[in-house]
Formats: sequence, C-alpha cells, structure tokens
Amino acid sequence: SIIGGLGGAIAEYKSQFQNVPPQLTIGLPDIFGKVGNHSYLLDEYGLTGKKISERITKFFNTLS
Repeated sequence: SIIGGLGGAIAEYKSQFQNVPPQLTIGLPDIFGKVGNHSYLLDEYGLTGKKISERITKFFNTLS
C-alpha cells in the first residue's frame, strides 16, 4: 500500500533534510481491491516490470 508503506516511511525520513531529490512512490492505492489471478492484478495496478519501468521513465522525463 502506498499509504503507510515503505515509500511513506522514506518520505517522512527525507522531510527532515533540505534539497532532497523528488520521490516516486509505487504501490497499491488505498482502495478496496479487485479480485483476480496474480498476473491480472499486477497488470491492473501497474505493478508489472514493464509498467513500473514506464512510470519511472515518465517521472524522470517530467523532471527535466
């Protein structure tokens, strides 16, 4: 989960410093999830390797 997960803990830790790089948090949204097999759910929530890679690339391209 994005809320209360590792990304949130890292963001909280980073908040005490100045001039920290932007952070991209990837995980499950805080909603009631869908039902399905493992591969379907990974794809549905954007957690396949390809979708994570695309999201990271898009994130860094928008920083420039």
